[in-house]
Amino acid sequence: MAEVEIRNVKKIYEGGVEALRGVSLAIEKNEFFSLLGPSGCGKTTLLRIIAGLEQQDEGEVLIGGRNVDNVPPHKRGVGLVFQGTAIFPHMTVYDNISFGLRMRKYPRQEIRERVRNVLELMNMPFEKYAWKKSHQLSGGERQRVEIARSLVIEPKVLLLDEPLGPLDLKIRQKMQLELKRLQKKVGTTFIYVTHDQTEAFAMSDRIAVMEKGAVIQVGAPEEIYRRPLSRFVADFIGETNLIEGRVEEQNVFAADGLPLIRIAPEAADGLVGKHAYLAIRPERIYLSDSIDKENRFTGTVVDKTYMGPYAMLKVEIGNNLVLTVHVHEPEILQNLNLGDRVPVCWKASDSYLIER
Repeated sequence: MAEVEIRNVKKIYEGGVEALRGVSLAIEKNEFFSLLGPSGCGKTTLLRIIAGLEQQDEGEVLIGGRNVDNVPPHKRGVGLVFQGTAIFPHMTVYDNISFGLRMRKYPRQEIRERVRNVLELMNMPFEKYAWKKSHQLSGGERQRVEIARSLVIEPKVLLLDEPLGPLDLKIRQKMQLELKRLQKKVGTTFIYVTHDQTEAFAMSDRIAVMEKGAVIQVGAPEEIYRRPLSRFVADFIGETNLIEGRVEEQNVFAADGLPLIRIAPEAADGLVGKHAYLAIRPERIYLSDSIDKENRFTGTVVDKTYMGPYAMLKVEIGNNLVLTVHVHEPEILQNLNLGDRVPVCWKASDSYLIER
């Protein structure tokens, strides 16, 4: 049984704006599941409906197999962590974390033990942090306190709405690792909302990519990256070169102004004779004319940008088609200038097709 089930949930706001268009999802127990998409795609609306902070117009929400459509938020067995730190500034860390337990009338000794345990989970020793105030904490520490406050009540599901957004890059990356470690240790189901694909990929067991109120694709990070099912997913997840053309044969793709492109036969299943996009990731294209790569072209360098770990090149090949190429080898880049002619190549199996 899934821990959280979303069944054909629809939400229409005033003016006829469709925030959610029949969303259905099954999120497993102890899973780190992310809702990923651009602003306005409906991911936060869906999270708020799961939490009970908004009511859907159609459909059902089940938590632990129980329909919770008429259950108030505090009885749904969920914890909430929102963007930014919402801990009470006038309270100590201990009082912030214990707040929910005190409201539920837990015994004093049990409260103390629970707070101690959850602080240890957060790598925040009780004696060092329990009596600090908000202004004595770093941004990352305040975020940990907010997560601890939600976890201490032992929810079945923890809902997180872009909680790391306000943090700087280094702290955000550290917190991503901490959240992943924490989720595996406590075994609570995490549902995480983000527009940052790097964040979703770093932490998630599975990801639902959303666009305009609908779920477009659900899968493990590697699956979504390597085999996106639509042009939107291919374009939104990382960088992708999209070449428009037609599948001529099971292993042949034709694009205007280019020689025939070789593709893996299994990529063309059901697409022969149809118009499609051939997609190839920038890191799978090489500045070489290697004979073990089935596709080899010559192009002109029209742009070069240093990105730190790699350089991003724009290479124009035939009929104004510009490919993005990621180059990691410094020796290749040393004498490479704009206007230079370079070979580019890729394996047939490194590209994939998306029906137009």
